[in-house]
Amino acid sequence: MDVQNIAIHELGHSLQRLDLYGTADTEKTMYGIAADGEIKKRTLHADDIAGIRYIYPGRPSLSSPANSSSACDATPYFDWSSVGGAISYHIQVDNNSGFTSPEIDTTTSSSDYTPGSSLSPDTYYWRVRASNSCGDGPWSDSFEVLVLYKAPAPPVYDEWNFMPLLLKQR
Repeated sequence: MDVQNIAIHELGHSLQRLDLYGTADTEKTMYGIAADGEIKKRTLHADDIAGIRYIYPGRPSLSSPANSSSACDATPYFDWSSVGGAISYHIQVDNNSGFTSPEIDTTTSSSDYTPGSSLSPDTYYWRVRASNSCGDGPWSDSFEVLVLYKAPAPPVYDEWNFMPLLLKQR
């Protein structure tokens, strides 16, 4: 028996893949019988990889806010790509790139999220992972966004409501 062939087969079991015994499965890594000296199954077969991807959801791609961007809105709109088979998404937003105490740490069923309360002006990092009935997928890359303070609009003066200010100054 080839040790590498066996190791890859057993790795498949650790990823919740079962042995296959059908005649169409003889070339697949998870085929339950191996011939002496067989070395052709040292890597995962495409069908084995597809099965693993079915069990574990993929990694979302972040869209908005773009990496290293700024937002004048204290409740920025977060958007990312949908992942096939995902039933929910976990989003974290933190002012620490290590995500040690996220300001936002929530789950949503859609591939976007708008915070219900304002973020303070600061630099934030955000990431997302997809989940399905078998578990959580890997975290996305993290993006950085600078949330800026949005000053209120200046008052509008016309000649009539500006006059009392001029009279008070004299």
